[in-house]
Amino acid sequence: MSSRNVLTSAGAQYSTPVGFVYVFNLIVGAGVLALPKAFGDVGWVMGTVLLFLLAIVSYITSTFMVEAMAAANAVLQLKQSDDSNETTKLISRKNAGAHEEPLTDHGREY
Repeated sequence: MSSRNVLTSAGAQYSTPVGFVYVFNLIVGAGVLALPKAFGDVGWVMGTVLLFLLAIVSYITSTFMVEAMAAANAVLQLKQSDDSNETTKLISRKNAGAHEEPLTDHGREY
């Protein structure tokens, strides 16, 4: 494999310039390339107002996404912490020789 080609996950190769075109298309997108025509169709004032309105909506949406990801991460860490605590309890009970009753948590048996 030459240093100018990149191996894709499917095993096919594409050149470095093609990779740059893909990244440019991902960052810029078709929306940014269509802005001049949109401003020409609706005018400078309405185009600017709509652009700022959509920027605010985009900011709010991205904030919601960050909050949802943080909440999901907190739930995952809490679950891992609970699992770790239950494992520690089981190990300590087993080492102490206490086998009278199984550990339960809200009706679930471990």
